[in-house]
Amino acid sequence: MREEFLIDPEPAGLRLAVVAAFFIGFIGGFAVLSTVFSLGTCSLIGIFGGLGVATVLTLVTENVLRRVWKSNRRLVVENDRLAFEFGGKPMRAIKPGGQVNVLAWRFATKRRTRVPKGWYMVAINFEQDDVYLPVFTLMSPEAFDALPFKDIFFELTGTRRDLEKEQDLRLAGQKRRILMAETARGIDGVEMLNEDFMRFVLYMRETFSTWMP
Repeated sequence: MREEFLIDPEPAGLRLAVVAAFFIGFIGGFAVLSTVFSLGTCSLIGIFGGLGVATVLTLVTENVLRRVWKSNRRLVVENDRLAFEFGGKPMRAIKPGGQVNVLAWRFATKRRTRVPKGWYMVAINFEQDDVYLPVFTLMSPEAFDALPFKDIFFELTGTRRDLEKEQDLRLAGQKRRILMAETARGIDGVEMLNEDFMRFVLYMRETFSTWMP
């Protein structure tokens, strides 16, 4: 048995190329317009024209690169291992046949980044002998509500300081473990598209029903 799931669908190199395209477009557009119309270095026409060129070039670059620049990262599920593979090389792995600790959680984003404010960061982490395999996706509230397994995700609210005031020791312990997993996710978690994440969790629940929530 071997099943592969695409992770990190937007490679860092792709994002850097898109940012570079914006700056190249702005500088090039500003320079050309300033030369053609004999404008000064602080011309508003040159600035806004440069921004327009940069925006168009960025959109074109992103659309083209998304078609040809595919991630070489995979999450591989086999009978004897669950692993992150980067470029075909295993980076971190755990053994499904052993003791696997699973945590699933979500929280609402508080500011607009790549997704609108209020979308959910939805994550699941697999830990074994201090090896963490955190997987996450960014999802709209409507998409989250449509998940058939949404109830397994603990809603993480508040801050670490709030944790110190928690009176329920069992709940405090659960939150503490989730915060540790969230730290691991922030450092080296891998992202999936919504549809891949849903397929992955469903597959894991079906294949490893003895320890999956």
